[in-house]
Amino acid sequence: MVLIAGGCFAVHSAALAAKHQAKAHTKAKPKAPAPIATCQDEAGLALLSTPMAPWKGVALRVIFTAEKPLDGELSLIAPNGHIAAASGDRHGGPPYFWFAEVASPAAGTWQAMLVRNDASADCKTVTREIVVQHKPSAGPRAGKGVWPLRDAWDRDTENLYSAWIEKLFDAPLDEAPSWKALHEVLRDRSRNVLYNHLGLREDEKGQIIQPDCADVPYFLRAYFAFKMGLPFGYSKCTRGDGGQAPKCPQWWNIVNEEPAPTPPGGLAPPGEQVGFFVTAGDQRAKDVRIVTARSNVVLIPFPTDGGAYYPFSRR
Repeated sequence: MVLIAGGCFAVHSAALAAKHQAKAHTKAKPKAPAPIATCQDEAGLALLSTPMAPWKGVALRVIFTAEKPLDGELSLIAPNGHIAAASGDRHGGPPYFWFAEVASPAAGTWQAMLVRNDASADCKTVTREIVVQHKPSAGPRAGKGVWPLRDAWDRDTENLYSAWIEKLFDAPLDEAPSWKALHEVLRDRSRNVLYNHLGLREDEKGQIIQPDCADVPYFLRAYFAFKMGLPFGYSKCTRGDGGQAPKCPQWWNIVNEEPAPTPPGGLAPPGEQVGFFVTAGDQRAKDVRIVTARSNVVLIPFPTDGGAYYPFSRR
């Protein structure tokens, strides 16, 4: 058996040698050019699947965004290859987005497939895989800061944020939906795609969320950043007055938090800005009401333990 094996090896080796010798006399073919970037890398093409750690006990919801106004269909394909959900409704623009949902997903590897009819051949079908577990995960791990950072703001996350906002407040043009408080719409599963996204039942705690109307855009961005593990920060600014432009001397974020406010009756720490409401005017002899007055809010750094004197001059 050894001799037979050796003979077979010898014949095979001779055949390979003849093959390589023949190749040496032929002209080498130029290498094929490297493939160009496919639609998998198209700018603004992004997927949001929720919850963060999908499992078979909760609904699987998917948003797919794109920046090109092409008609198409989003399909959620189960591990067995069957289409469990599909939607050809294109929303927004730009970014444009599709939304699909499966109430009880089976455990295994799912595919979110976006097929755009008028796209080029390499961009016609885009697929992302989503793994659905048998059991819920422990949730995100704690990190430095108010919430752990898992991602960064970029073109994709900005487009997903825009799609989330539109889905949250979506309504027909002839309707004008209204809510008494922001938590009412955030607790609506049908609107809030990120409801309980972290798997901690975080939207079932009964929080009362009533930001001032001017603060709503900032609060919504903070809410999205909290859910997606993105950075968030804000500046403390003055209003500006007397010909002076507003100033923003302080910047706070989820890693460098703003100090807690001073409790009533307490003193602010040295260096913290303190606002004084200053007013001046004529008063009647028998009445304390101000007749003619000028008022303003003055921000000054709180003095050290040694104290300080701040004269206010009338202009």
